[in-house]
Amino acid sequence: MRGNYKLKRKYIIGLALAGMLAGCTDSAMTEAISQGKLAMAGREYTEALNLFQLAIEEGSTDEEILVMIEILEVYNEAKIKFDNANVEEALELINQIREDYVDYSIKNDVDNLISEINTSIEQEKIAENIEIINSLVSEKKYDEALESINSLLEEEISESAKKELEEIKTNINTRKEVITDIAKIKELMSNKSYEEAKTLIESVQAKSLNDEESKEVTELKTTVEEELSKPKIITVEEAREHLFTYFGANRNETNYAPNQNNSYVSEQWIKDEYYIFNIEDLWEGEVMMVMDSNILVHKETKAVASYDLSTGLVKH
Repeated sequence: MRGNYKLKRKYIIGLALAGMLAGCTDSAMTEAISQGKLAMAGREYTEALNLFQLAIEEGSTDEEILVMIEILEVYNEAKIKFDNANVEEALELINQIREDYVDYSIKNDVDNLISEINTSIEQEKIAENIEIINSLVSEKKYDEALESINSLLEEEISESAKKELEEIKTNINTRKEVITDIAKIKELMSNKSYEEAKTLIESVQAKSLNDEESKEVTELKTTVEEELSKPKIITVEEAREHLFTYFGANRNETNYAPNQNNSYVSEQWIKDEYYIFNIEDLWEGEVMMVMDSNILVHKETKAVASYDLSTGLVKH
């Protein structure tokens, strides 16, 4: 039927002209109204408007035709504005439509247009808010961004908008977790707990890191690996226990007493590299004699050496 309306209109106009010449236009007016209602039922709203206007030109005073013309004029103009992305103007126009549009076949299309306009405005508003949220994220204002996201999620928004907001929320929570993890890694490193730091670094690297985070974590990993590759410095007590094991000494008869500063050793480099001990002979728990030499344990390798004034450092 869409392709016949223009031909019908030409036909009706022809009838009108003929009627004017013959002094009879009622048939043209009636035909225009009839075809206008058919066009309206067929959702050919521009054609329907033209036909109803023709009926008025032909002398119709039908109140209902005037009502339909008013409804069609508002709807058609609002639809054109909306299709051309003039959403605010479309909203302003459609808000002016007569309330009794619901009594006509155009009702569903008017309702759909209103819904589409409102959805478009909502989407534009959401898009603006998401842009603001992304700016907050780029500025690392994560708590403020989360507050905005949670507020939007409480509103009636589309599923696609919800999905996008949830994705941003997940990203923010990951960023916050990574910040906490990096701070913990640095704390472990400051406490020289490099093995724990290494384990945490591996866990963090399994997460979705941005370029800045990846660079920082990689630098921390390099530092940790360098520290772990260094020989471990043993404690003075570990060095003392090593001497008992090394010599198989009886603890009731011999003691190795730490003496880092008042020993026979005078060279600073030896003091830096070795733990220095006095060798004490015991009797019933009492020190009976202190040897006139020192026994030394290397702080990294546990290598044993002795030192006296005549020979200096002698490695065992």
